[in-house]
This record gives sequence, structure tokens and C-alpha cells, in this order.
Amino acid sequence: MAPERKKHAGGRPKKVIDMKLVAGLAHVHCTILEIAAILGISDRTLRNHPEFLPTYEKAREGGKMSLRRQQFKAAENGNTTMLIWLGKQFLGQRDQARTEIAGQLEITDPFDLSEEELAVIAAQGIVTKGNGRRRNGGSE
Repeated sequence: MAPERKKHAGGRPKKVIDMKLVAGLAHVHCTILEIAAILGISDRTLRNHPEFLPTYEKAREGGKMSLRRQQFKAAENGNTTMLIWLGKQFLGQRDQARTEIAGQLEITDPFDLSEEELAVIAAQGIVTKGNGRRRNGGSE
């Protein structure tokens, strides 16, 4: 009887991936490439691990929640910049832009103007090119 041969598994041994480390890195929004580099593996190997994607997504969402909590704390403690930013993000607040025109403005093609610019022109009676008259009917 011939001696029994051991079966060879072939290939490299499986890399052990520390999912606690993955979660910690994802929590602070490290990219997949950064996490793979820290673990010393390819991003493809990392993505193919069955536990990676659920761990990564859950930890990133936890990081977002933590960041949001800190932002609200800063706002509640009187950080005016954070109050303004959160108002813009969550309440649809925005800065009001005011446009003032000083001096003479020559308009060659009124179709290139925005509605806001046209309103300014109408309010100030700016001269149009060619006729030497103000839009509101007055003369120069």
C-alpha cells in the first residue's frame, strides 16, 4: 500500500482582518484604500471579505452621528458659525446676496443678464447702448 499524501490547500494563507480596527478607522471616515493600506492588504481583498461592508457602513454612519452630535453641542454652547452652518444645512436658511452697481454700466446684450441684474437696472434707470435714453423714459 502506498503512503497517503496530505492534500495541499494551495495558494496563500487567508489574511486575518481585524474588524474592530476596520470599524474604528471607518468611524473617523478613513477611505477603503486607507484602511487596506493600514491593514497591509489590497482594497480588493478587503472588499471581498464578507464582514467588511456591513462593518464599514455601520461604523461610518456612527461617525456621522458622532460628528453631528458634536456640531449641535458646539452650536448649543454659542458657536455662532456652527449655528449659521446648521441653519443652512437643516433649515434651508441662506445668505442674502446684495448687488450694487456703481458708475456707468454698458449693456451690449441684455439677454445675458440675470433676473436680479435686470431688476437692478430697472430700479436704477441705467442707460442702454445706442439710444442715449434711460429705460424709464428720461433722457441723459
